[in-house]
Amino acid sequence: MASVTITSVVVTGPSSVTVNWNQVPGLGWYGVRYRPINSATWSPEQTQAAPAASKNLVGLLAGTTYEIEVRGHCSLGNAGPWGSNTVFTTAAPCGTPSGLFAAPVTGTKQN
Repeated sequence: MASVTITSVVVTGPSSVTVNWNQVPGLGWYGVRYRPINSATWSPEQTQAAPAASKNLVGLLAGTTYEIEVRGHCSLGNAGPWGSNTVFTTAAPCGTPSGLFAAPVTGTKQN
């Protein structure tokens, strides 16, 4: 079974990414797993039916560096090897606004 190669990881928000990979003919579905760098524990394998070659991942930690891998499964369920991992960092969380102030309301007219 041919290995699957990640072609890009697009950060779509502080806690979400879209991972894209090459299509491999004859596969039934793909599996994706990820973990924070230096973590020993991988996420549960998330699946995506072929022929789709991308998966949206949500619920990630903002401002965190992860490694991610993809593998193929044939229609009989046999899994291929995990492809080489790719590293990405989610977007940093939005900061607290500064320079804000409250002003008293005067008059009775609403603008």
